[in-house]
Amino acid sequence: MLVLLFLAIQPHFRQLTFNETLLLPRVFEIGTYEEEYEQLLEYYPSSLLEVCSNDTRLAFRKLMAMYKEMEVFASNTNYDVGGVRTWIHVFWNADGSIQYLAFYLRPNSRNIDKNVFKAFLTDFVRGYKMPLISNQPYSLYTSISFPVNFRTSSIK
Repeated sequence: MLVLLFLAIQPHFRQLTFNETLLLPRVFEIGTYEEEYEQLLEYYPSSLLEVCSNDTRLAFRKLMAMYKEMEVFASNTNYDVGGVRTWIHVFWNADGSIQYLAFYLRPNSRNIDKNVFKAFLTDFVRGYKMPLISNQPYSLYTSISFPVNFRTSSIK
């Protein structure tokens, strides 16, 4: 009887497997795809900080390096990110590649076309890989403001 009960409720506790894909674009605006977004949160239980062995300086350097790469990519593609302020939720695969990136423009952001920004982020996600490998996928919810005023030498 208990086995039948377990089998009946098991699908409700299922987590995504690495090979399973959601009907979700790689880059999307927070507030859309809410059910799929909730599933992502279950599949990515580790944070960037945890993957960096709770070393806040290392996690911050990795994050700022990614932001700088975004800026360089924007410059190389002639996309002006100056004045853009957004909340982002990045979902990395264990190998450091970005599987999903969710964003929501902050109220004090420069007014931009969200579809063009989404296309920019989609192109960035395709080519970027965090130089940080883990034994499991990880994520981070944070905000970013461009231009990024950070030098890697400022944090030791």
